[in-house]
Amino acid sequence: MKLTQGTFKDCNVYGITFNNKYSGIKTILTKDNYTSKFLNINNDKISQISTILSNNKSFYNRVNNCTCINCDVINGYFINSNLIALNDITNYITDGYFSGCTFSGYIINGGKFENCVIKNNNIWNNGQWSNIGRSDFTTTWSGGTWNDGVFSGSWFNGTFNNGNFVAPGIWYDGIANGGTFSGATWKYGLARNVNFYSCILEHGVFNSDTLYSCHFLGGTYNDCIIIESTLSGGSFNNCIFNNCIITGDVEIRGGDLKNTTIYDGNYFTINGTELLVYGGKFYSGNYNNSTFNNCDIYNGNYINITANSIYIYNGFFNASLIKFSTIYNANFTTCIAVQVWWEYGIFTDGEMYCSEWFDGYWNDSLFSTDCYDINYSNTIIYSTTTTTTSII
Repeated sequence: MKLTQGTFKDCNVYGITFNNKYSGIKTILTKDNYTSKFLNINNDKISQISTILSNNKSFYNRVNNCTCINCDVINGYFINSNLIALNDITNYITDGYFSGCTFSGYIINGGKFENCVIKNNNIWNNGQWSNIGRSDFTTTWSGGTWNDGVFSGSWFNGTFNNGNFVAPGIWYDGIANGGTFSGATWKYGLARNVNFYSCILEHGVFNSDTLYSCHFLGGTYNDCIIIESTLSGGSFNNCIFNNCIITGDVEIRGGDLKNTTIYDGNYFTINGTELLVYGGKFYSGNYNNSTFNNCDIYNGNYINITANSIYIYNGFFNASLIKFSTIYNANFTTCIAVQVWWEYGIFTDGEMYCSEWFDGYWNDSLFSTDCYDINYSNTIIYSTTTTTTSII
């Protein structure tokens, strides 16, 4: 039995199909948006007069406070009702509006759902979902639009516009345009203007997101803010980092790094402050008040840094202390160099101790065979001979 227009209230309904009043109607609409979906079979707009929904007239089935058993829904307006399929998930919902309803055993292919309960014995293929602050969706999400609510399952496709995506939820693919992700795992997809907390991020593209205490295994991040996180992989463009740990072969281009510990990675044109570096390659950028160990510097500007056992291929260094390092080419001004191997570059207004000089430009600095201990403030712990020279 098919119904195209009727009203049911406080009753039980068995084995019927709630059908469209008009052929081609795909979504219940209001007078504010009727032009978007009301199409006839020839894709021409059905007239405003015949399709607009008002307070006193409707053109679809209305069901209020009912129990619908083994019913199929092609369209309809359902309020505070239970839809129960007893035939091992063979009944379906194609479209409609549902508010305060509970579903069991249905294949859901479309519709708009507000403050409903979708149990895990349903199959969700598509639709629009909104449950403000509630976790009433317990099955797998395969597609559609999520506008609000709490999600904790497996997400395979669709659009997430707002709400909370929480552990142990897994995001396999799709688009997130906002909302909060907490303790979840992200596999692939696109995120924009999302807040992430304690998530594992494996792949995907992230634009203008804020990420706290996350673990980055891969992905591309553009204009993001990253705080107290661990980076083991990924490509980062114009991001801001604070109190992070970088352990993997990441690539960072542009942006700001502060209070971060670095063990590996490639760095281009960033601003680095108060860094503790134990490895990596630095190709360009501006760095100050930082410590560099066992890394390679190819270019950039370095002010007030302390370096130990590094390789310098080029760059500008000012008011810095460089120890046990190899310099192939660089420009040092008011720096102190201790036990370095200097092949070529410019050394100006500084001090060099216990080092090997092969070529370059020396401008009014102190060159000495004395050995200098960085653990004692400007204290020479043993001395042989000292010479002051100016070489041009």
